[in-house]
Amino acid sequence: MANITTAITERKALSGFSNLFARESRLWWGTRRWWLQALIGAIGMNSLLAFFFFVMPPILQAAGEEIDLLTGGAQMFFGMGFMILSIDVIILTLDTILGEKQSGTAEWVLSKPVTRSAFVLAKLAAHTLPVMLLLIALPSAVAFGLFLLKGVPVPDTFLAAVGMMALHTFFYIVLTITGGVFIENRNTLLAVTLGSALGGVLLANLLAPFVMWTPWPLAAIAAGIVAGAEEALPGMLYLPVFFTAFWCVVGIIAALIGFNRAELA
Repeated sequence: MANITTAITERKALSGFSNLFARESRLWWGTRRWWLQALIGAIGMNSLLAFFFFVMPPILQAAGEEIDLLTGGAQMFFGMGFMILSIDVIILTLDTILGEKQSGTAEWVLSKPVTRSAFVLAKLAAHTLPVMLLLIALPSAVAFGLFLLKGVPVPDTFLAAVGMMALHTFFYIVLTITGGVFIENRNTLLAVTLGSALGGVLLANLLAPFVMWTPWPLAAIAAGIVAGAEEALPGMLYLPVFFTAFWCVVGIIAALIGFNRAELA
């Protein structure tokens, strides 16, 4: 009896999820957004890597300088890719919750047989899936191909670095959506999210004792393990992976609680 009651409660808590998920997914797959983002991911994230692999070596060799393709390639793709992705997903998801609260769309949608939890989770899932496919899996596959085309051996840690990139990107999706639940001003939300993404290096220096509790070191760790420096990295450097996942869970829970308590105009 208790199991039946629990199942009914969970079903009610996610009432309307499938319809909302389909509605939000159409904003990606039913418009030109998906192929524009695919181009941004595949070309935008790999342009510097291609330049480094195929343009820079002859220039540096002519100057009598040696170049480490593996280390440089890891820095170009992962070092820059983390920041590019965080900015992109912040812009893509900025109005996901906040915009619909301000326009009154959220209130109208919730007048249907839809729960607030389903509203938040459907948006989170519908944006996360295409981001992971178009902005992480596709560009990473292109980068992998560029490494092979240039004859640079790709270490097994490449996949682990891609996983860190996915986690880091998911953190900023969660941060933006959760921020939209609690913040009522678009400029303030933009300042908080972009401030975290762009100012992480500066904040890391100011908050050095606590930086391992944040996602900010993940880009350097990902580039390092691909470049073959994983043996030189102390075990504690993997703490950001754990804490980033932890903050994602905390953010989702906070978004669910906050939106269920929010007063919609």
